[in-house]
Amino acid sequence: MAEKSANTALVAAFAPMCADKFRNASDAMLNMGQLKKVDSWMQDSYIEKGGWATFPGMTSPDRGIAQACANLLTAQQ
Repeated sequence: MAEKSANTALVAAFAPMCADKFRNASDAMLNMGQLKKVDSWMQDSYIEKGGWATFPGMTSPDRGIAQACANLLTAQQ
């Protein structure tokens, strides 16, 4: 239960930072166009592959952060 709570807090903290990294990238407009073309169930993979869901101290992207990040980015459309 504590692990789930910690993961939820991690996602809540890092998802907005992921979305900011995405929006502030030099090719953000191109990336947004590509994200919109990807099926919704694959958008988290696009975020992971782009590196936006990987933060210092992480060895790989976090799926939960990527899903929440994609939701934030697509909800504002």
